[in-house]
Amino acid sequence: MVATTAVCPVCAGADTTELGHQPAVPTNNAILCDDAVTALAWPLGSFRLTLCRSCGFVFNADFDPRLVEYSGRIEETQAFSPHFVRYAESLALEWIDRYDIRRQTVLEVGCGKAEFLSLMCELGDNDGIGYDPAVHVDRVDAATADRLVLVTELFGDDQIALDAEALVCRHTLEHIREVHDFLSMLHRWAAQRREPPIVLFEVPDVERVLDEVAFWDVFYEHCSYFTTDSLRFAFERAGFEVLDIRRVYDGQYLVLEARPGSGSESAVEAQNVPAVVARAERFVDRYRSMTAACRANLEQFVAAGKTVALWGGGAKAVSFLTSLDIGHLVAFAVDVNPNKQGKFLVGAGHSVVGPQQLRDYRSLQLIVMNPVYMAEITQVVEDLAIDAQIMSVNDLLQTTPVIG
Repeated sequence: MVATTAVCPVCAGADTTELGHQPAVPTNNAILCDDAVTALAWPLGSFRLTLCRSCGFVFNADFDPRLVEYSGRIEETQAFSPHFVRYAESLALEWIDRYDIRRQTVLEVGCGKAEFLSLMCELGDNDGIGYDPAVHVDRVDAATADRLVLVTELFGDDQIALDAEALVCRHTLEHIREVHDFLSMLHRWAAQRREPPIVLFEVPDVERVLDEVAFWDVFYEHCSYFTTDSLRFAFERAGFEVLDIRRVYDGQYLVLEARPGSGSESAVEAQNVPAVVARAERFVDRYRSMTAACRANLEQFVAAGKTVALWGGGAKAVSFLTSLDIGHLVAFAVDVNPNKQGKFLVGAGHSVVGPQQLRDYRSLQLIVMNPVYMAEITQVVEDLAIDAQIMSVNDLLQTTPVIG
């Protein structure tokens, strides 16, 4: 690990360390292209994974927001997975019940395709306002469409007078480089409300990424990576009172619940930051051997006559393929989302097919890009009588051979 001159976007500290550098990675992993030529010519950016030793925040010190496109071309939804839908429903009900969000107005910043906002409206008899350049009004559930106002713009100071009793922001903060500025803007919005609104966030947990050496979960659009402590500190420094932080979704995400407070400059628990530094050091130490094992195992599959495919045609697959330059060892990607099928992965050029097309292949080796879906995917493969072996991407990193 190398000391840097980068300033932390959360605590403004200068005690930062470089964990790794990828000089040329695709700048939009969640956009799919109509042809392989366009996909392979996608713009590239520099990714310099950096750790703040003062607060434990991890970020891309080279991030340039001008290189990232946020538009209707983004296909980020996970709503075609029954497992994920059940989770989203349970989270929506949990928030509605815990904070009595009923017959109110819910504002979602970064609403994606508005599926979660629709759940909040349907399950709590609420009205919803959603902001996101990637929202598709024509894909909103007709049952809740009349309850929603969707705006294909970024939320900012121009909307500070907008009224709502609850603010939801899921899987958006990791896309924001200037974290303190963004949270301070949301605090200004919250502080102007007559009754303090509840503020509900969800982000990926970087501690899991470091522990699992899950390099496929690190990509350009995600310029900000949070531990429980750095997330709490970011909100407190912006003036929020943090009510709860917890891990959810098999430890992959962090949920934070807060209200506007008077502000706090309290330091992150000193004993916890060294633990994050130690995690980062282990990540760096293990990265080379585990990625070498990943490549060797893929080569074994190909040598054994297997057709290797990635299950999950999105950001994880793009990062996996482009980080290790292993595109020649993988034939294609699979995804249940029909909006991805027939498209091509940026930076890699691999096609995305639907599960039904796997019937055309023999001796498939399927690599599941998110192990939380292993049971669901295994059931699909069995139901379609597909000739395939299935393993998670985590198992691919094992240094012992995965086939004998």
